[in-house]
Amino acid sequence: MKYTNLFIALGAAFCLISCNSNTKNNNMSNGNAAESVAAASEASVPDESSPIKLDFKIGDEIPAELDGFTIERQTYMGSEGEDVVKFAVKQGDELIAELYPDYDFDKDEFTNDIAVIDIFSSKYIVERNLHVGSKVSDVMEAYPNGVSNDVVVILTVDGQIKLDINCYQFFVDKDYFVGQLPEVQSFEGEVIEKPEFKSDAVVNRIRFYSAN
Repeated sequence: MKYTNLFIALGAAFCLISCNSNTKNNNMSNGNAAESVAAASEASVPDESSPIKLDFKIGDEIPAELDGFTIERQTYMGSEGEDVVKFAVKQGDELIAELYPDYDFDKDEFTNDIAVIDIFSSKYIVERNLHVGSKVSDVMEAYPNGVSNDVVVILTVDGQIKLDINCYQFFVDKDYFVGQLPEVQSFEGEVIEKPEFKSDAVVNRIRFYSAN
């Protein structure tokens, strides 16, 4: 299957590894992870000048159009040199989110359903009032059990640290990380107890995905 490795890297690694790892020793205090992700994908943003609500969630069909936004179909090169598609959601010139389609292993092809949502705009918040631009210390404070007990830290090829917590991934530039960096492109990532970041470290992207 020419897309299998790509999907595993993009989808299964996001969910199977991180969700199993995070929930093994740390059950969420306010509902299961799947419900949390679904709620977050429908969250609105209390920005009086430009409120945003994205009317889609994980598992929905990728919308052809969305009132107040433009959706651009974009192609990029996958890990095996093949063309892969993602969908950019924009408000004017601002990139709000990117949608990645699910993969049907039986048919060996991508579907038109949303598997992963990457959030790039600070105008959109997820649970516990976190958003792009939040301090990493705020993430730590919002998830004290997850951070102190079982956090998967993954270093990506583009120099980003992914903090895997409760089926969210909070992206932070590696230069903010204090201590020994984990292995680049490690499939499992590295579980680090109380990972440390510089005091001015901020989240620059948030990803969420299905727990199933």
